[in-house]
Amino acid sequence: MVPPGLELRPEKPAGSSDRTSEPPPAFEPPQKTDPQSKEPEKDPGVYEIRVYTGPKRNLGGGEPAGGGDPNQLTALIRTARQQFQIGQYAAAARTYEQALRAGGDPATIHQRIGQCYANLGQKAEASMAYTRAIQAYEQRLSQNPRDEAARWLAVTIEAVVENYAEYIDYNTTTTQSDRGDQLHTLLDFLRLKARYDRIAWNLRPIVLAHEVLVRAGRELAAEIWRELLLSRTADIASQFLGQLKSLVRKHGMRLRSVRERLAQRFVRPLDVDRLRAMVRPALGQLRAGKPGKAVERLVSEIDEFASQPAGAGFEAPPWLEAIVEELQEAESGAPESPDSLEPYLALPQVTLSPAQLQRELRAMLGE
Repeated sequence: MVPPGLELRPEKPAGSSDRTSEPPPAFEPPQKTDPQSKEPEKDPGVYEIRVYTGPKRNLGGGEPAGGGDPNQLTALIRTARQQFQIGQYAAAARTYEQALRAGGDPATIHQRIGQCYANLGQKAEASMAYTRAIQAYEQRLSQNPRDEAARWLAVTIEAVVENYAEYIDYNTTTTQSDRGDQLHTLLDFLRLKARYDRIAWNLRPIVLAHEVLVRAGRELAAEIWRELLLSRTADIASQFLGQLKSLVRKHGMRLRSVRERLAQRFVRPLDVDRLRAMVRPALGQLRAGKPGKAVERLVSEIDEFASQPAGAGFEAPPWLEAIVEELQEAESGAPESPDSLEPYLALPQVTLSPAQLQRELRAMLGE
């Protein structure tokens, strides 16, 4: 996960939308603003900084400001985040207030409260919370500015190193990279990508299940599985693309690498798995000197992938790396799903009749 970076939000006109500071709630349509509003709203800005000052961290982004119970504070912040993610912004704000009283970091907690109010459309309350967050950060900076500056620099460097391909894209395709004071624009895009990657990681078991299906030749079941994932993530994927458009308008630049990542809509890894599963059957036909449908399908699929250029040319696209890896494993004679523990995990199969199964279930339930 990308470390938190530094974010400075300048004054913006009314009607603009900036919802990139927290992951959007799953499957909730983005809120709309009134484009006819003429009164400008002032946003003093928020510094997104997390400072580590001791041996233990908490989920609030900093150490407890008071002498509160760390376990209680952790539970409150976890609850608030879950409420935020499912769209219960008012409840999340109240829970964050409780976390603040329990000793949570004022700077981080006030920022989270501001995000809750912003999503509720309560701009005055959001602005007040953001102002308090800035004041808390400024107070922290005044106490030890040298150490704080060092931490900021470390966060920025880590973000760039962990997303070097995106940095190359930024450095070679944007005019903002010509100015040293515009690196925060890249960090905004990286924060959005990091939130997408976090959800994609949580979907990893679903991707693995699809891989098992395509490896077993269950193409129809795999396609149904993919369509289910596509339909259930459609709203959240569209929200990410909408937030990307807002960033493009806000900073006046495009990052193709980030755009392509978000355009995968969480199902691109499934397409790569399907492509990879086609390699060995096609290779078997070629070795036998009898190219057939497997080869034709693989060539057709490769042509489709190749027709969509990816990235800034710094790294090979994932689908091409997947084909190369599969070919190398096939040439080395490695099994499709190597598992050195499999011989030790084999258990004898016991079959049960329906009556025996019912008895076992009743015994488990204590009936």
